[in-house]
Amino acid sequence: MTDLIPQGLSGVQSASDITQVDRLKLILLGEPGAGKSWCSCTGRKPVYVADFDDRSASIAGKKDIFIKSYVDRDPSLPHAWSDFESDLGTMEYAKQKGELKIKTIALASLTYMLKAAQYQLVKDIPSLSRSARISSHSYIIPQGWDAVNYAQRMMEGILNRLFELGIDIIAEAHIRREKDATSTEKNPVFTDKWTIEPQNMKMLLPAFNERWLVTNDNGFRVKTKPAYDFNAVTALHIDAEEDADITKILVKHAANVAAGK
Repeated sequence: MTDLIPQGLSGVQSASDITQVDRLKLILLGEPGAGKSWCSCTGRKPVYVADFDDRSASIAGKKDIFIKSYVDRDPSLPHAWSDFESDLGTMEYAKQKGELKIKTIALASLTYMLKAAQYQLVKDIPSLSRSARISSHSYIIPQGWDAVNYAQRMMEGILNRLFELGIDIIAEAHIRREKDATSTEKNPVFTDKWTIEPQNMKMLLPAFNERWLVTNDNGFRVKTKPAYDFNAVTALHIDAEEDADITKILVKHAANVAAGK
């Protein structure tokens, strides 16, 4: 069917040659302790966990899981963001050489990764921050919409670089109740739905083909399809709720496709 494509138009691929599991672009949302990191580690091995939450103990003992913590102990001297950028550059070089063995990168979590971006931002552009001395310590925080927009662009840029690796990318994020359109600072109003924390990171959600909510009410489970309380998304042939095991979910998807379900 290549004769249907205008001559000189490169990079075109037939949709029939693409499957939903060539590579996962998955975001797992849930409350702290819901099992997001546990679920990430059920992905295709080996898994590299970029630990921005400083919670490496939560996945201790798991096989074929490699973890590195990116944590700013002193926000006034940040290095977590630049360290991760440097390590990503190493992975990109390995990819170019055909030597990248990692099958999955898990970001734990976007919520704290954003903080690392903000710390780096105010270090590099001090005018986008304000500080206050409280007791014996000085605290620096981003200020203004420019700071918000720059941090968002930093997150978008790093995600785009990760996606270009062509492997599974699993991002974890915390949740909060979604603010209603009528909400104000003096009179906050919330809907019945869960959304990402902080809410201004909603603009990152469309980057992921799979958006699941992790719960542990009755064992570790993931909600994979839209419900009244969460706008889940999946392109996989699976049920609206599954055990929080990515490998088993992919096997079920393949079986359902083969069976014409």
